[in-house]
Amino acid sequence: MDLGTRLKNLRIEKGLSQRDLADMVGCSHQTIALLERNENNSRIEIVNKLCYIFNVSADYLINGISFNAIDDLSIEEIQLILKYRNLSDYYKFIIEQIIKSTEKIEYRRGGE
Repeated sequence: MDLGTRLKNLRIEKGLSQRDLADMVGCSHQTIALLERNENNSRIEIVNKLCYIFNVSADYLINGISFNAIDDLSIEEIQLILKYRNLSDYYKFIIEQIIKSTEKIEYRRGGE
């Protein structure tokens, strides 16, 4: 499956129009249409080649995020992630609000 097909399938799975996705990304809907038709993907092809040359993921090259970060997780952290995934959207929202509140408190306290 090519990039355009994967992108289109993901967009449809999320119930998004090309215009919705374009608004979220900050580009035109024509750009999304071109990507879905595998047209004008020259930058993507360059990134793909760079990833191959350096043996890194696109996520790492673009955002500095390594998928090997999971190796640094403890068993307890992995269990918490799995429990979080099983929560309803409502409870996920509650957890996210608690984390945000805690981050604000930590920031005010100087990160103690």
